[in-house]
Amino acid sequence: MASTWQRSPRSWKTRASPGSQSRSGSRSRTFPRSRWRRGKFDLVIKVGVVMPATVEDAGDFLANVRALEAAGAEMIGLAGDSPEQWVLLGAIAAVTERIRLRVGEPEPAGLRKLGRGRMVVGEPEGESWAEVPMPVDRDSWTALLRDYETAGATGIIVPWDPRLIDLLRNPESDERSDLLMSTG
Repeated sequence: MASTWQRSPRSWKTRASPGSQSRSGSRSRTFPRSRWRRGKFDLVIKVGVVMPATVEDAGDFLANVRALEAAGAEMIGLAGDSPEQWVLLGAIAAVTERIRLRVGEPEPAGLRKLGRGRMVVGEPEGESWAEVPMPVDRDSWTALLRDYETAGATGIIVPWDPRLIDLLRNPESDERSDLLMSTG
């Protein structure tokens, strides 16, 4: 049965094609190719980020989380088993709308409510995610995404790095001549 995708403000929903039966209640795990369309090529692979489990400045931490969501990150998790983990995940859920929250253990009911069902325990069912180190530059980032997409991975999970926001927004290499001209 063919179906088309329609983006709603909070979730992906299916709409049955004309002449086919409705698939109400079921949700496919695939997303349209245009979701990650950036420049010359399409990226289907998703990106998850492992944030540090300790926070020095809550404002900076939550600003980075919101920037990652705006840049297109699919999932956020926390490194290690900190007692603050559930508080941080609750704060992340409160300031985001779409990004999935990755937890290592079954989540408490309160966090499930606050996150509006976006909790992911371990690896999401039917998906294949690979934990990889942060690439050293933009070309390595592009190569990494293509390699894992070719291998059939659903997504990659990388440790937090401030460069991630720019890499997610602008995955293609460019010479940035506009910056060279502005600096003299």
